[in-house]
Amino acid sequence: MSLSRRSFLGAAAATGFIAAGTAAHANASSLSSLSSSNGFGQPGLSSGRKKAPLLNNIVDDQKLALPKGFKANRVSTIGVEDLLDDKGGAVVGKIPSNLDGTGAIPAAAGTILIRNHECRSNADVPVPLVEGTIYDAGCATGMGGNTNVEVDAMGNFVQQWVALSGTIRNCAGGETPWGTWLACEEDTTKAGTEVVSSVDGKTYVTEKDHGYVFEVFPGGVADQLPMPIKAWGRAVWEGAAIDPSLTKAYITEDTGGGLFYRWIAPEGTKIGARIAEQFGENDGILQAAKLVKDGKDLIHYSELTEADKGKAYPVTWVHGGEDRQAQNSDLRAQFPGATVHPKIEGCWPDANGLWFTLSYTNQKQLDQYPSITELDSGMIMYYSFADETLTLKEYYPADNSMGGVVPNHPTEEIKQFHGPDNITVTPWGGVVTTEDGDNPCSLIAYNDSFGSREIARDLADRGEWAGPAFDKSGMILFASVQGDCTYAISGPFVSICK
Repeated sequence: MSLSRRSFLGAAAATGFIAAGTAAHANASSLSSLSSSNGFGQPGLSSGRKKAPLLNNIVDDQKLALPKGFKANRVSTIGVEDLLDDKGGAVVGKIPSNLDGTGAIPAAAGTILIRNHECRSNADVPVPLVEGTIYDAGCATGMGGNTNVEVDAMGNFVQQWVALSGTIRNCAGGETPWGTWLACEEDTTKAGTEVVSSVDGKTYVTEKDHGYVFEVFPGGVADQLPMPIKAWGRAVWEGAAIDPSLTKAYITEDTGGGLFYRWIAPEGTKIGARIAEQFGENDGILQAAKLVKDGKDLIHYSELTEADKGKAYPVTWVHGGEDRQAQNSDLRAQFPGATVHPKIEGCWPDANGLWFTLSYTNQKQLDQYPSITELDSGMIMYYSFADETLTLKEYYPADNSMGGVVPNHPTEEIKQFHGPDNITVTPWGGVVTTEDGDNPCSLIAYNDSFGSREIARDLADRGEWAGPAFDKSGMILFASVQGDCTYAISGPFVSICK
């Protein structure tokens, strides 16, 4: 993030937008009632929550704090384990960097993690080009892409191979109902753009336009389809999901003026595997959401405040996308009147709707949009498929103390939640989100019963978390610290997430 949490709050205080009395929320006296006997304690005063975890189980050489009864092992670490050119193939390098959105696809003897790498050509360890997985061969030393990571039933690393290469900044994404992964490019670099390689220092030229969603398969190279889903358009994509009816796709956009999109398949058609081959570049109907509150069209999602929590507001879908491949104008400019936000992040469906996150509202947004009345540190939203309504489920005030506690550690004792990013649905209802904010970043569980609850904290200043996904048993949560490794975290999640 370009704006740290501390500088964000400093700017907020300077402009008088922090709610009165919130400084008292971090009062250390609230710690006196904490109990370590069951791994939980009382939350800070501002949280209004039933319980907040006591993160007193420090693991991985003091790098990770978990609640009592939980453990974590490293599945893979950037630059350490071998990377193969196919399942069971030859070594072509080491684990690429910039770990991001991840799907956990059940396999016969464990799980296949389909993992995004949010790399450009200048990443520390780009995804190498592998024949049969390449979209854009313009940068010979590789850019972003996906790796498939095979783990056993206990979450231990078995092997990893390249599944998609020659893409740029594969960010969040989403699982499909049939067990593949939607990888979203958060970059709209066009063909003919010069890029510099971190591998050899040379300048290369891209051969294809970027800004697409790709479908990645859990199998080997022969199963892959490195072909963009052009029917959904070209934009700065973040997350993607397909509804249970298999007739609609939902996509989020992470950029200034970003939108929440819906694509409707041609009448009588169901979305299925190999989407890019199934639909032409102008097939279906592309729309963007306009949120309506009390009869008023909202310009910006941050016109919502904590007072709107739990209220379902109707969504009107704006038709657009005449230039769907964004050759003459940005896709988001083609939906006048749609509600905007600069940080529409990850999304994940359940049986009835779609969860997604809005990362934060900063001073720049307040200055640009007079209709916004306050700063915030993020929101969790829920869209109902049947009702076509959007509900603010969780709201993080600009100055909150909603986190857990890490006793006797130099990180903040009760921390602020800030910058929800990637998201996944838990087996018990509710979600787990990742933080992309100032260090220390955390994993946060939310449901309607207990609100938000910190379930893991990075103690090594390694930056944002990404790619949360449960295995089929619900006993292992896979998640990555973007700049270091992927963890398999196991324990009694039902006691925290239900």
